[in-house]
Amino acid sequence: MRKSVALFWFFNWVYCSDLPGLNFNVNFNHYSGFVNASDTKFLFFWMFESENDPQKDPFILWLNGGPGCSSLQGALMENGPFRLSSNGSVLSKNENSWTKFANILYLESPVHTGYSYSSTNETTTDDHTTGKENLLALVNFFNAYPNYRANDFYIMGESYAGYYVPVLASLILEQNDYPINLKGIAIGNGVVVDGWDSVFSPFYAHSIGLLGKAKFESFQSRCCENMAPTSCATSKECIELSQNITMDIPGVDPYDMSLHCLDFLDEVKAENISCFNDVSFEEYMNKEDVRKTLNIPHNLEWKVCKSLADHLGKPYNESTFTSMEPFIRYILSKQVRVLYFYGDTDMVCNHLSGEYFTAKVGGAPLVDSKSWLFNNKIGGKKTVYNNGLTYTTIHGAGHMAPQWKAEETSYVAKSFVQNTEF
Repeated sequence: MRKSVALFWFFNWVYCSDLPGLNFNVNFNHYSGFVNASDTKFLFFWMFESENDPQKDPFILWLNGGPGCSSLQGALMENGPFRLSSNGSVLSKNENSWTKFANILYLESPVHTGYSYSSTNETTTDDHTTGKENLLALVNFFNAYPNYRANDFYIMGESYAGYYVPVLASLILEQNDYPINLKGIAIGNGVVVDGWDSVFSPFYAHSIGLLGKAKFESFQSRCCENMAPTSCATSKECIELSQNITMDIPGVDPYDMSLHCLDFLDEVKAENISCFNDVSFEEYMNKEDVRKTLNIPHNLEWKVCKSLADHLGKPYNESTFTSMEPFIRYILSKQVRVLYFYGDTDMVCNHLSGEYFTAKVGGAPLVDSKSWLFNNKIGGKKTVYNNGLTYTTIHGAGHMAPQWKAEETSYVAKSFVQNTEF
């Protein structure tokens, strides 16, 4: 039985004029505002038109993860047309922006992420509800911007959006009230199975020589049935053991093992956060002139990542679904293409979990573990399956591949939406 979409209607947006700190002339349109995800929940969006051909180029919905981390990380730090300086004072042109070949909608989801808010202080607390609310927000966006409905549509994201993206794509394919031209989904360093991001970490750390044999074998003997990481238990005890082992590796950023983080080591070990200092980013987004340009109400505070516990203290349920396998199989069965790309220096959501997962849900390999080149250098390693699934690494990139290897990741994304080989 195909499902229907219940519609509410509220939409508030502005055409964005010059943003504070811009140091170049903008040659594309961009819009920001709020779109309803229910009758009481309002999600903030920032949409950028393609710099090439907005009416014909693909339309990408981008979601960051967390849960509770703002998709404006993508807009201002990764694949959007702007790059915010480290001191939060200058917006420069991103020469590797994905807007060179696509329109991009950045949506802050779930509610209370970034600027998104609820009129009743209600909080979304599970992935299924997040998916339904994202679908409604998307439908309402296309109702306001109907000129983009015919464009090829892609859903992309990273990290915990490894759950958001397949759930939303499946809901789009299941409903029949509002046809959406979904062509593919792409996920960067995404979570795929509940607990895998934790229990795969010791295997990754050992494989690159940062975890000694004794600690590694101790973890295996306590939590794994054999040498394969897929045999490891994802119990609370084993997840905590894995996290304690890997977070005890000194002087490195677990989100990019090639970076040193001596100044932030205590915070990394205590809070499991990236070494990137988000203070300047948050200061910029909370400036009065920035908020005025983006049409933000005065009472909304912006943070890179927020806790999504509701007003009763109920936390966001990250275990609504234990695996994305049934979702990915369903999406592929509808002839919708799927790309998983992984920066190979990320330990937190590392490429080993993605490689094992895609080998399980992929069909027969058409291209099996083949290196690809970018500017005559190794760009990564890819496997292409006959059911529309592609897995690739981005060599030398960390958790946020579009930020740390911008050229290579943009090349992969462009190839994917244009359905060309990379």
